[in-house]
Amino acid sequence: MINSLPPQIAALERLATALDSQFTLPIVGWRLGWDGIIGLIPGIGDFAGAGLGAYLLLTALRLGARKRILMKMLFNLLFDALIGLIPLIGDFADFVNKAHAKNARMIIAEYHAGQLSRLHPPGSGYGAA
Repeated sequence: MINSLPPQIAALERLATALDSQFTLPIVGWRLGWDGIIGLIPGIGDFAGAGLGAYLLLTALRLGARKRILMKMLFNLLFDALIGLIPLIGDFADFVNKAHAKNARMIIAEYHAGQLSRLHPPGSGYGAA
C-alpha cells in the first residue's frame, strides 16, 4: 500500500511497521516491533515507545487530520503507554495492541477520505506538508 501514498504518509506507515511488526517470532509467527522490544527496558522503554508514537500523532495534526481522529489516536497512544507500565502484562500488551499500526491506518483512511486538509500533493508549489 505504501507505493500509492504520498511520501509523508508512506513514511508514517513505515514507522508504524517498524514499531509494531518489524520482526516475526520463529515457530509461533507472532509479529513484533521495536516498541515491544524497547518496552522491555524498565522505566524508560514505554516512554521511549510513546515518544516515537507521538510523532505519528503530531504529523497527523500537522497534516490537518480531524479532531475526532486525533483524539482516537491520542487514546491509542496513551493506552499503549499506560498499560505498558504494568510489569509483564504491559510487555505482553505491547506485542498484542499494535497502537502505532492502528494510528497509521487512521491517517491513511483520512488521506483516502480526503480529510487531511493541509496535505499538498508533490509539485503543487506548496512543498512538503
